Amino acid sequence: MLRYVILCVVSTLIKEASPKGPAKEYIAYPCLLEERGRNGEKLLHIKDGLTLRLEKISSMAENFVFTERNGPQIIRRQINTKEIEEGLYEDKHQLAAVSVKQTDEGVEIGGMLSPTLRIEPLSLMARSKDGSIAHKVSKIEAHAHNNHDYILQPDSFLKPRYMNNYYWTRPTPKPVTIP
Repeated sequence: MLRYVILCVVSTLIKEASPKGPAKEYIAYPCLLEERGRNGEKLLHIKDGLTLRLEKISSMAENFVFTERNGPQIIRRQINTKEIEEGLYEDKHQLAAVSVKQTDEGVEIGGMLSPTLRIEPLSLMARSKDGSIAHKVSKIEAHAHNNHDYILQPDSFLKPRYMNNYYWTRPTPKPVTIP
């Protein structure tokens, strides 16, 4: 009986101590290397094997109006896009888009590192030896209900037409032979 109890305890300890697959999140201390790239882009080193070549994002229009509805009232606010674009960067090869904020304490990074990874600063966590701010890198989980999303082109919508109490759809095209 004692052997059975010891065996159960040891097997439970081994099971709990063994890795459960890749970590869904980890702590990183990103390092921003300015103007080190080939085209003057910034290099952002997250960890070994994950370095981004950041280029400025400048795809927003100068006049941007944010409209929101509060009951029957419509509120429109003019937003200065230059302030928004100031800290936005992208890496087209890694499909990353991040916000870089330089503070007195260090560099704060937030956004997507890839289609499957995101990053956010952890201001209250301990810093590294060189004073870098800790960041949480976490995996982006795909939602089950988004697996079969697709976009319909405007001409592919079926417009129901009322005809003899039945809905009628567009007829299918038939090939025509031209002599």
